[in-house]
Amino acid sequence: MAVARRAVGTVAQATSGNVSPGIPAGNTANDILVCIVLNGLNDVLTFSGSWAKKVEVNNSTLHRLTVAWLRAVGGDAAPTISGASVDIIARIVSYSGCITSGDPFDVAGTPQTDALTATVTCPAITPGTANDMILMIGGQSTTGAEAPTFSTYSGSNPAPSEAIDNAFQGAVVNVAIFAADGTKNDTTTTGNRTAASDSTLPSTGVLVSLLPAAASAFIKMVGSNFRLAGNGGLAA
Repeated sequence: MAVARRAVGTVAQATSGNVSPGIPAGNTANDILVCIVLNGLNDVLTFSGSWAKKVEVNNSTLHRLTVAWLRAVGGDAAPTISGASVDIIARIVSYSGCITSGDPFDVAGTPQTDALTATVTCPAITPGTANDMILMIGGQSTTGAEAPTFSTYSGSNPAPSEAIDNAFQGAVVNVAIFAADGTKNDTTTTGNRTAASDSTLPSTGVLVSLLPAAASAFIKMVGSNFRLAGNGGLAA
């Protein structure tokens, strides 16, 4: 089964305190919910329930990017995200067809933070499994008047398709997030990927990849039919 974007939930934003981004419609058990959050200072955020953080990075100029995930059980409640002392924005994207147990991420890349740029860079990753869903995730912030928007997500295999592009003109810091995704059909490097912004601002970008359910089946087959040879290879 291939990984596919199922839906996008409602955006949540606030000038401080808690936010609860909406759960995407139609999700079913074992869908993977990915929450993208940008808050306007280096406040470490807390997620309610069983949400787990996968990426957490501070851009020392005005923001912190957090990516968290949850395996859906069906009928899941919106998370409460707390700890922001100033402006915050958050949104959830759901994916079907991922592995049905354990950590669904094959790779989580090293985020890139930039002080001022109109090109948000997501450094390259190399998936370990063909047909991973590659997610480009990032954001920008400013104390000025801009409310940035994003476009022109670079690259092929995959050619990214935009999932979210949201901005919040906050009380202190304007914050904006994006996510774009696509299936990579092999295990070669993605190369660096970029998203174009209409504003030159502090920016953070990262690539992560979700494992398809077929990867789980392969792992189970290897575990039941092979053993490790003395040289570290596989033997029947």
